Amino acid sequence: MEDTLEIRKVVAASLFRSLQSEEGVKTQMEAMGQQAVAYVASQGMTDPKTQEVVRLASTTVVTYEEQVAFFSDLMAKLWTVDELEQLAEWYQSPLGKKAIAIMPQVMQAANAYIMPKVQTNIEAALKTLGQK
Repeated sequence: MEDTLEIRKVVAASLFRSLQSEEGVKTQMEAMGQQAVAYVASQGMTDPKTQEVVRLASTTVVTYEEQVAFFSDLMAKLWTVDELEQLAEWYQSPLGKKAIAIMPQVMQAANAYIMPKVQTNIEAALKTLGQK
């Protein structure tokens, strides 16, 4: 198969879609929204309307198609057609399927670990600026 950027984008988009369903992305975005709501609640913003605005603002940042386009463009720049096809083949293996299945848990755990640290750092930085 010829190896052009446009062909890479098509192969990468197909790979992304096989790895990330629209429903899976929605679930990830909802988890991010819950984390954002928890953060604003920790800052004293407990009004349900405010929390819903924050949740919606967090979960509607990008559409599934925007993510497909972003990741396929990125992947096309980083891998050749042959490499993308090898990745697709690996993800069809038992280990690849397991990696796909557990990745949401891995990402949620990473976010749960990192976000409180980020929030603490932001709060400390704002205090030094006299913002809080």
